Amino acid sequence: MELILSNFYSVLHISSKFGSNRMCRFQTIGILNNTFPDLKVDKFVRCLEFNNERSGAGLDSSPNSRFHQSCLFWQHPQLPWLDLYPRHSLRRADKPLFPVSSTVKEALYKDWSNSFRSLFQLVRTRHCPYFYMVANTFTCLFRAAGINGIGESTAYVCPTSGGFRKLLRKEGINFSMPLRENNKKRRSNGASENEDEEEEEEETEEVEQEEDEREETDWLASLGIAESEIGKIKTAEEASLLKTGDKNDDSLVVVDGCEVHALFNFLINCKSAIATTGPLAGIPPTLISPVAFTGGSLSSLKVRESTVKQDNERFYTIEVCGPILPNTVQNLCNILQENLETFSVTFANVDFTKAYTLCKGPNETITKSPSKQSNTFNMESLKDSGLDSKLLAAFCSENLHAFDSVRWNRNSFMIL
Repeated sequence: MELILSNFYSVLHISSKFGSNRMCRFQTIGILNNTFPDLKVDKFVRCLEFNNERSGAGLDSSPNSRFHQSCLFWQHPQLPWLDLYPRHSLRRADKPLFPVSSTVKEALYKDWSNSFRSLFQLVRTRHCPYFYMVANTFTCLFRAAGINGIGESTAYVCPTSGGFRKLLRKEGINFSMPLRENNKKRRSNGASENEDEEEEEEETEEVEQEEDEREETDWLASLGIAESEIGKIKTAEEASLLKTGDKNDDSLVVVDGCEVHALFNFLINCKSAIATTGPLAGIPPTLISPVAFTGGSLSSLKVRESTVKQDNERFYTIEVCGPILPNTVQNLCNILQENLETFSVTFANVDFTKAYTLCKGPNETITKSPSKQSNTFNMESLKDSGLDSKLLAAFCSENLHAFDSVRWNRNSFMIL
């Protein structure tokens, strides 16, 4: 798919990215000179707009400053000796660098819970547009009400397994799977009767599962096993369920409205989200946000510049590595657009997070609900979310596109 745009602010991609390459035909060293880095940090922490001279009076607003300001983000936990993003690339067979005692695990979990709770409250009050929770087996995206024109908070979890979804049903959390082929067929055929029948079948299955669990508990108790040991067996069984199933883009789970709070309560108490083996054993999931939160550490993407010769022509490349957030993609592309005549960008999408953008409209319960609000109202309600006014317009629009590369040629963007 090719999409030609005159302004990159008119398109939004909400998947998480790990790294990107920028091939430029002009010298870009001036953009990367990191002079007075504290000024860039000051503007980022204070959420000052790039082009607002009144808000940034006396501060550097050069392309150099804006480039480095765009490379900043907030993260928790921040452990310099561990690579906490992305997590799926780590081998489970690897041993941790050092053993983590139970006391340290409890301290890390308590600190992480406070940070997770802080971020969730910021999203609820629309002081944070979105944030990511990156666990070893899945990634969860929480979005504030008003993002993508949806009047309620939403959460996306991908990939998920059958065991994970079973636990959600057990906790009474309602969710949808809009990327599933059978859901699309049901909507296209309008088979409401089939939907009712399938709901009844799911309820019957849940009742049968509860009866099986009671029988298993009674059987274990008849063998003389203590209740505490039975609880440990069930916890181990639930942990194994989280690791099995159909983990792909179609397994995306969407939660909206009041159910988002129930999902938050489930995740904050889900000990299975913390690995027990491997290099990240005992380390809570990574929280990544564009705005500050309790316990968050200010981090920066790794930027490296080099030159490449191709067909006797020299190209200048900028390699940016780390968790590249949606607003970072927008800001960096627009900075380069203003200072270069041509450039191209290639992204490395984190596995399964592309499903967040693919799910821009299939869920009719969200897109056709009365909670849909005007773009102007959403922008006004999110004005304190820390996003630039131009960027906020893109986040509040319904114009979502999945892409892997961007090209700029003098007067237009080409999205591929």
